[in-house]
Formats: sequence, structure tokens, C-alpha cells
Amino acid sequence: RPSRKIQQSASPNRPILVPNSNTLFPKALFGAPGLWCDAQEGVSFFPDALRAARHRIYRCAMPSQFLPLIIAIACLVLLIGLLKILVWRPKPLPYFSREFLLSKGELVFYQSLRRAVPHHLMICPKVRLADVIHCSGEAWKEGFGGRISQKHLDFIIADATTTAICVAIELDDKSHRQARRQERDQFVDRALAAARVPLIRVPAAAVYDAKALGNVLRGVIDSAAPAERVAD
Repeated sequence: RPSRKIQQSASPNRPILVPNSNTLFPKALFGAPGLWCDAQEGVSFFPDALRAARHRIYRCAMPSQFLPLIIAIACLVLLIGLLKILVWRPKPLPYFSREFLLSKGELVFYQSLRRAVPHHLMICPKVRLADVIHCSGEAWKEGFGGRISQKHLDFIIADATTTAICVAIELDDKSHRQARRQERDQFVDRALAAARVPLIRVPAAAVYDAKALGNVLRGVIDSAAPAERVAD
């Protein structure tokens, strides 16, 4: 291929002129002195060296060119972060306190129950049924776990030292006369009986006999007989 070659001076400080690019590159960028270039095609004989030189020059020039842009982006990100901290607030959750754990009717029974329960036992109100009885993992997957996870018992009498479960107590008010409620009560009775947890059902009343209630509790705990019911 015909071409006219021009040999550059061996001086390491003299620049090399690439005719087609109109760019001066110091000879030190290309390595040893005495490199050849094509006067007509410019970079035909040393494209790799030229690309490396351009890359080196670009890397040196990039920080000064893009530094203001980098600073501006960093300031913008910082400003957005500060605005989110100062302006943005999480939406308040729609909860409020019930104030009292027990209803008025449950509180009347609880006060009588305190007088009836011996000192070595403790009263636990509103206990989840799934915290009293349990089932295997397979039975839980079959749906038996879900049937107990959303139900609660009114009171649990447990050992004050070991928290061993002694007896469950359900306070039956007029809502327990409903068909759906009775179906729920029958399931609870069967579930506690299967788990051998004694159950006492007490009809709701305005006044309770603490002595009679204590006698029933002692009898059930001593005999561990499930599903005992206090007479009206």
C-alpha cells in the first residue's frame, strides 16, 4: 500500500502531529522516540498507541470538567434528604387505647374470682386459645390451627410459680345464646376436652358467690374433670 512516511525527531519532548486529527500528542505518550506515522492516513500505523494516549489525556481532563457537576448532584441529594427529614412525617396509625382490659361485667366476676382463687394460683384474663392448646404442624396446615388462633378464653387459672394451666373459665352472657356463638362454644368445649384442659362455664350475673365459686374451682382442679358447669 503506497504511503509517504515521515520519521519524527528522536527528541522525547517534541510533539507528534497526527494530520487527520489536528491534535498534538507528546512523544512520551507513545513510548520510544523515532515513531512513524502516515502523512495521509494519520493513525494507520499506531492506532493502539494513539487510543491509549487519548484515554490518558481524557482521564486527566475528566475530574476538572465534571467536578462542578458532581458537586451539584451531591448538594441536590443532600438537600432532598434534609427536606425529607424536615417535611415528611409518617402517617399516624389509627389506634387508640381501650383503657380497661375487662368490661364491667367481666370486672365484677374478676373481683369475685380473686376472692375465690387460692394464693398459690393466679388469674390470667383474655388468653388466646392457641396459647392454651396446640396441635401438630400437619394439623395446623389442615386448618385446625386457624380455628384456635383467633379465639380467646375469658380467664385461665394457672400456677403462680410455674404458670402450669389448671382450669379455663368462660363467662357466658346473653350473646352465648346466639346460634353462631353456641357453635363456637361447642367447638371450644371439644377442643379443650381433647387437650384435657378443664373448663368451667359460668353464667353472667350481677353478683357472684365467691365461696361457691371457690368450691367449684377446687373440685375441678383436684379432679381435673373437663367441662364442669356452675349451676345457675
